[in-house]
Amino acid sequence: MRIRVSYILALILASFSTTQAQDAAFGVALSADSLALGNHILVQYQLKNAEPARGFPTPNFAGFEIVSSRTESQFNLVNGEMSMIAKYTYELRPLAEGTQFIDPVVLELKDGTFLETTPLEVLVVPNSDPSLSGQIIGDLPWDFPRIFEEPERAQPRVNPETPSTPPATPKKPKKKPKVIKM
Repeated sequence: MRIRVSYILALILASFSTTQAQDAAFGVALSADSLALGNHILVQYQLKNAEPARGFPTPNFAGFEIVSSRTESQFNLVNGEMSMIAKYTYELRPLAEGTQFIDPVVLELKDGTFLETTPLEVLVVPNSDPSLSGQIIGDLPWDFPRIFEEPERAQPRVNPETPSTPPATPKKPKKKPKVIKM
């Protein structure tokens, strides 16, 4: 049984790899574009529907120290179409004040094509309160997948003309009468 499941998974991945470059995308996002010296930012690279030829290269973070890094992969199979997103996230601490630059990452895919991110600029200002050093500034945007031109998520609609109904209060359970046996 395990061999059969492994074989089916291998076939699915093989069929995916032949069509993945059609809609491959590569992008980058920052948690903040400015921070105080001593604090940290997050930089996340996302690769959609593609696989690097030689693994993901460590970006050039001149002017920063890499505090931590992590990699996540997500596979989706919806209506017979498979997609994959790989996320490479780095927590960085700036080494000096001033404008720091993060160079673009050029990535060669297995099919021989190249994808490139945009360069990033980060303003590092003096830290007026060193006791707050070491905090991660900002957060990665929730709508980061838009760089891949995915359809917008449906937003809840609020109709101001419809009166809001108060939430139903839970009913208290009826107490059972006490029975005293003699």
